[in-house]
Amino acid sequence: MAAALLATATLIGACSKSANDIPEGETREYTIPAGTGVRIDNGEDIEIVPSRIVLHVGDRFVVHNEDDREHSVGPYVVGAGETLEQRYTTPGLLRGLCTLHQSRELEILVLRAD
Repeated sequence: MAAALLATATLIGACSKSANDIPEGETREYTIPAGTGVRIDNGEDIEIVPSRIVLHVGDRFVVHNEDDREHSVGPYVVGAGETLEQRYTTPGLLRGLCTLHQSRELEILVLRAD
């Protein structure tokens, strides 16, 4: 819940429609496999999500964490065994730490749905 609030507060821009009026878009779904944290600890290069994701208003970003530890995924933290699901209702840019690839940063760009 806190991650969703952070993302909403971080988004730049405004939307005159309510979330219920925005058509459903695509879903980008990623899974953090069990053992990912151990692989990171052992120095393996991990690339589960790209360093930049481009979405549109109405799209969903979903991360399933099957690992036994939490992971940072841009502006979100996904706890062990938890699933993050974020639907974007306004255009904007979100950035943050990402433990799931070598650059250690994730940028999520949300564009207007045209």
